[in-house]
Amino acid sequence: MKKVTLWTGRFTFYKLPKRQDKEDGETGLEYLYLDSTIRSWRRSKQLMNSTKSVLGRTLQQLYEADASESNRTAYLIYNDAVPKSVNYSRKYGHTKGLLLWNGAQGFWLIHSIPRFPPIPEEGYAYPTTGRRNGQSGICITFKHRQYEAIASQLLVCNPNIYSCSIPATLLQELSHMAQLCTTASSRESPVRRVATLRSAQGHSFLHFAKSDSFLDGMKDHPQTMCYITLLLDSLWIV
Repeated sequence: MKKVTLWTGRFTFYKLPKRQDKEDGETGLEYLYLDSTIRSWRRSKQLMNSTKSVLGRTLQQLYEADASESNRTAYLIYNDAVPKSVNYSRKYGHTKGLLLWNGAQGFWLIHSIPRFPPIPEEGYAYPTTGRRNGQSGICITFKHRQYEAIASQLLVCNPNIYSCSIPATLLQELSHMAQLCTTASSRESPVRRVATLRSAQGHSFLHFAKSDSFLDGMKDHPQTMCYITLLLDSLWIV
């Protein structure tokens, strides 16, 4: 039986937009990345639709976990524009991401790519609709004990969860995660929430979440918004 070991670290990426006015061979799949081992942005030799790209390699852990017979890994995938959909859903928050974790740790990927990623059974693919515009994201590893706090943030964000699996052994301490997975609404969720989350490497991140009911200072944006920043000299925002 193959044991799935979850990736440790953090990275951020920027998928370059496809420029229509130049014939330079760009595909709209090129991207820059920055991780915890380098000090400046680098252009990847891989394309975003490759399983060897930063997202392809990261999400491979999802597909391996889903195929594993041990069933000790949980995941939750959300996007206000789900794969194969035509329109955005205004019923849910304008937020996109993926959580993958086990009893020890896992990662949270927050991104801007519509209709991504496919459900685990279909394997990795990058949507053609994600080529034209620039896209960005950040992925952070967290210990298991942080996931209830993350779930509390997501309840405010009201994500459109289209694929979710949480083994019973991981639900005992994560009541809010179970609530998210069943798409049950919470009347007790605040209209805004700010939480400090600590990564597995000991870095503190500040996560902001607001529901569509919170308009103070954001009257031009009456929708759910969520983003995260790193509380160090550098700033990471999605």
